[in-house]
Amino acid sequence: MLCLMKAKASNNSILNSSKLIIIEEELHLWYRHLAINCKQTESIKLLSEDEIERAEQITNAQSRMTFIESRSTLRNILAMYLDKDPKSLRLEKSLNGKPHLKGKSHLCFNIAHTNGIALFAISNGAEVGVDVERIDRRIDSDAIAKRFFSIREQNILKKLSAEKKQKYFFECWTCKEAVVKAMDKKVIYHLSEIELSENKDSIMIKDNPDAEHWRIWFPKLPNGFIGAVVRKKGQFNTNVSRI
Repeated sequence: MLCLMKAKASNNSILNSSKLIIIEEELHLWYRHLAINCKQTESIKLLSEDEIERAEQITNAQSRMTFIESRSTLRNILAMYLDKDPKSLRLEKSLNGKPHLKGKSHLCFNIAHTNGIALFAISNGAEVGVDVERIDRRIDSDAIAKRFFSIREQNILKKLSAEKKQKYFFECWTCKEAVVKAMDKKVIYHLSEIELSENKDSIMIKDNPDAEHWRIWFPKLPNGFIGAVVRKKGQFNTNVSRI
């Protein structure tokens, strides 16, 4: 099942056409549940030779399935915006590993997945980063925060109840990961220098005034997951449509 979350969408006509339209002010977010035992014959057919070779090198069965399903889904999504055959799309990586369409394109995108779900962000002309995590797992949040969170974030974390602590930890973590992916730079800030703002709608980066132009959105996802989307320019107005 695919769900489309639209930011600042003018109307629902986007869902009534075989070709999806995204204007400059919009950001579209898709998520898909990944079935562990699903048949992948049709999904593999959409992949390029390089992607198939990469999949074959993944020894863990679940990780291989996740790669195949997330890549084939990405191709299907991009194809709906470009009105092209999914298999015909040519994807390549930046020097830092971020996937993008080969050649000139107005579409910017990013993908993240964790056990059970994949998240896809599509933007028009503005770089975007996305991350998703399961929150129903045991972690030593204090130890991780001491290494990767700012002093202010650590102090907030210490004052929260166990339930709120888990949620805030993953909000901070997914925010930092999404920022790193959106910026797509070889030399990136230490995660402790990337700080979630108090009202959770923007980021602060040490000695980087440009950070105030980046906006963050925590979309509503199925229970057990937290995701973050970071994009330069614009505001987010969450609107969820199921297709």
